[in-house]
Amino acid sequence: MKVLKVILTLTVLSLIAYIAYSVVINRIQSNELSATEFMIINDGDSITLTLNNECDDVKVNINDELINAKVLVDGDNVKIALPNNKIEQNEILLIEIIMLDKLGAEIDTAVISNICISKDGKVPKHGIETLLLYDYEEDGFPEFNHDNLKSLIINNSGNTNVNINDINHIVTLKSLYIKGMGGSTKSLKSFENLRRLVIKDSNVDGDLDAIDGLTIIKELSITSTNINGDLKDLVPLDNIEVLHLESNRNITGDIKWLKKFKHVEKIELIRCDFSGDLSELENLENLIMLKIDNSKKITGSLELENGEKISAD
Repeated sequence: MKVLKVILTLTVLSLIAYIAYSVVINRIQSNELSATEFMIINDGDSITLTLNNECDDVKVNINDELINAKVLVDGDNVKIALPNNKIEQNEILLIEIIMLDKLGAEIDTAVISNICISKDGKVPKHGIETLLLYDYEEDGFPEFNHDNLKSLIINNSGNTNVNINDINHIVTLKSLYIKGMGGSTKSLKSFENLRRLVIKDSNVDGDLDAIDGLTIIKELSITSTNINGDLKDLVPLDNIEVLHLESNRNITGDIKWLKKFKHVEKIELIRCDFSGDLSELENLENLIMLKIDNSKKITGSLELENGEKISAD
């Protein structure tokens, strides 16, 4: 009889543990952010995490440990500054963000799992889905199993020894952010699964039309590069929702080509040698944000669907 009670007790405890485990797994999976729903970069003494969510405050747990976080609400985005010295380097992390309203009540939860942050590249050999590699000075890209890698952020304050050609075999990527790197746009052709591509302050050259095969890309941002091309080279990328072009002296063209982007919501053209009249974009029904700055050859005005009036003056 006693043996039966012990077996029954163990069975009940196992069932309770299984239910608790299932609840945790379901919570994580149901709130898991995709590779394009967040961005994480290093910023001095902190790691900045940006989410496409609205809230007034957050609580952040990293591997179930509460982390002191500073929050900046920027329109539809939330920027969270995490102290760099509180985050384990070269470890697989699970980050849970609990979003709060003005009264401190929980309104939503977001989870980023299997993320690794590294400066020296001594990362785990397996299990990484998001990798932030910052101020990396080693030769070549770190060696690890990247079969599940969906998001790669290489963020350097200076130039790194890693070239785009060193990473173009990672075809699983859905989001790629590079700063302080060199290479040619030809090396970007293999990233056919990309939904987001950000190239910033990098010695990247080559022709813009080299990326015309990245047809499922939704967000494209190119800032301060040596890339050559014309806006019409981007026409095949007809799924673009966010376009940011800034300080690229060798990318020119008429903005009339942008009217091909039927899904575009945000366009920023800053310190670029573009031309044309804003009225060419009047049929972009999803456009809710347009920023034109120091582009003297662009003329005219445009009223967005939300009623905002944009002038090139």
